[in-house]
Amino acid sequence: MGSGKKVTIGYWYSLGLHMGLGRGPLDEIVEISVGDKVAWSGSATGNTTFRINEPKLFGGEKKEGGIVGDLVVLMGAADQPQHSGLAAMLGGLVPAFRGVTTIFYNGRVSAMTPYPKPWAFRVRRTTAGWQSGAWYPEKAAIWMDDNKIKAMNPAHILYQILTDRTVGRGLPASRLDNSSFKAAADTLHAEGFGLCLKFNKTDTVEHFAQSVLDHVGGALFLDRTTGLLKITLIRGNYDAASLPFYDDENGLLELTDLESSATFGATSEIVVNYISPHDGKSRAVRVKNAASVTSAGGAIVSQTREYPGLPTHELAARVALRDLKTMASGLKRFTVKLDRRGALVAPGDVFRIAAPELGIADIVVRAGRCEYGEGTDGTVTITAVQDAFGLPASSWLSKESSAAPKPDLTAKVAPQQRLFEAGWRDIAMLYGNIQEFMLQQTPDAAFVCGLASRPNNLHTGFLLLTRIGGSGPFTASGDDDGAFCTPATLNTGVNRTDTVWSITSDAGFADATIGTAALIDDEVVRIVAIATAGNSVTVARGCADTIPAPHAAGAVLWAYEWNQDFLADSRDMASPVAVQGKILPETASATLAEAAAAELSLVTAGRAARPYPPANVRLNGALWPATISGALTITWANRNRIAQDDLLLEWTTGNVTPENGQTTTLYIYAGDNPASLSLKKTESGLTGTSYTWSDEDANTTTAGQQLWPCLRVVVESTRDGLTSWQRFDWTTTR
Repeated sequence: MGSGKKVTIGYWYSLGLHMGLGRGPLDEIVEISVGDKVAWSGSATGNTTFRINEPKLFGGEKKEGGIVGDLVVLMGAADQPQHSGLAAMLGGLVPAFRGVTTIFYNGRVSAMTPYPKPWAFRVRRTTAGWQSGAWYPEKAAIWMDDNKIKAMNPAHILYQILTDRTVGRGLPASRLDNSSFKAAADTLHAEGFGLCLKFNKTDTVEHFAQSVLDHVGGALFLDRTTGLLKITLIRGNYDAASLPFYDDENGLLELTDLESSATFGATSEIVVNYISPHDGKSRAVRVKNAASVTSAGGAIVSQTREYPGLPTHELAARVALRDLKTMASGLKRFTVKLDRRGALVAPGDVFRIAAPELGIADIVVRAGRCEYGEGTDGTVTITAVQDAFGLPASSWLSKESSAAPKPDLTAKVAPQQRLFEAGWRDIAMLYGNIQEFMLQQTPDAAFVCGLASRPNNLHTGFLLLTRIGGSGPFTASGDDDGAFCTPATLNTGVNRTDTVWSITSDAGFADATIGTAALIDDEVVRIVAIATAGNSVTVARGCADTIPAPHAAGAVLWAYEWNQDFLADSRDMASPVAVQGKILPETASATLAEAAAAELSLVTAGRAARPYPPANVRLNGALWPATISGALTITWANRNRIAQDDLLLEWTTGNVTPENGQTTTLYIYAGDNPASLSLKKTESGLTGTSYTWSDEDANTTTAGQQLWPCLRVVVESTRDGLTSWQRFDWTTTR
């Protein structure tokens, strides 16, 4: 606002960035975050270019800027051509970057600081990037978390890592037992057991595959009958009566190293750490076995498991229950030796054993490590454990997380908002040397201001858009952001003399500074006191260029001067003119869309240049009397906007020497009743503070000499052809 020279306080920083996302192509890029703030979300499924336009992602140009620029997605297909913009940036011999997914961004990355923030990408890949087409594509993807997460079937992860020739083992598909892999894929898909797990080339294929198996509870082994790699899932979906059975008369040679997990001191709590794909941050699920805690006298024996591929709390809870059941069930462990009748027992298989001499009538065990012996030794040695695996179909746990939920940073509509025209004192508070400032403006200059209440605590400020005349685009009011105001509402209506008001206030209103201005409708008041609970406020009425007025219940009281909680349009406007405005609240990373904002309006009056109105107007010594007696005498107190400057004199304060050339004008209307009033007297150029209507004695009726029964009195100030923005206007009777 004004004609002061702008000062450069910092710079925008722009960069060209080439970033690799890994092996390509990907199915989809769905979100891009910079500095842990979402800069873009959508769906990029192939080579494409789009614009990121988040200039206020880090607070805008007065803080750390935002992201504004074009982003090119290069999925790395086999026929991908060289990108001209990337080649121009890198220079020299530049490849087409086939086989990898890369991002080329060119634009603004920050303001005020030359250090760019880290970028993160949320991507999906289930069927893209397979060397010979995706295996069993209809079951490759598993949608989770109400279709917000597209995870990959763990059976597909294993299949691809075993067959991929670039980063995997490169086995031909014929070396895998296709039926077992399909059966596992079907089971995992039905269970909703998807993983979001990235393979790093620094890891070994064997270690990565074992990690996948640990997540799902499975085993991968070489089938002794087919020579194929076979997968089995450790589940409880079997009929115990139909399982292979071994005793001393049917293949059981020896049962040794018999041990039992001690119930006392056993694991009573499992903590599963997993990573949320939404933000890449670690979460935790904690489950307890109440019986184990009780048997241990209240002591908790806890173990932590790392399952980084689990994408949801619900699945992590199911896995935690699975592991806790295994750790806390007092399971028996054995070394089982079988004759050649046990040659087909494979890791993960379940079978039954009986050893009456050891008190074992018939139990189900699951095979772990299997040693099949040498050609001269037909003994099969199996490390087995009493079976307790059966993935819980559902979890009774309520959702808990070690991390706070992601805040909603979308911009919301301000619950309360309005426009008002700045007065002389408002401009003085903003710009200090008000007289010098006003000399630079046109005589009828008007300055439109916006007020808004905060939608929630995540909102940092607001923009004010305005336009003149009801057509054309809205434009921003200036470089500044507005501060939210703390409002209150009247619980009951108030008249012109009430000074203690019952209110309902927003949090923080009670902290407003005593002595500062507040605005209600078109009246400026001074805050004298606020109840600690914020349920009442005491005010001084009719301050600055306003006159006390009645206000209805529900009227909004804006403590707008407390922290200069309003935003003034930086452009002066001629008066009178119709102005429309829109309030756009902002969060740290978003601004309310213009189309979502309500349209506000006012007609300007050139308020700041106008003289202050007369104050403390009394008719026959009374304030706003319903009736008077005898001849009419009007008294008032002058006001002076320049001399008062930032003072908030209440309406009943005594006389102030007026501005040079400022006079008072009176209009007196009279009649038999309010409906029949007509102008009877005009007095202008008054320099004093009182007037008596002596001409009224000439009014006579057939009943004889008599004063008019109904009067309307209007009192205003005049200077240089301008009248006061508000004026006293009151009707009384005798």
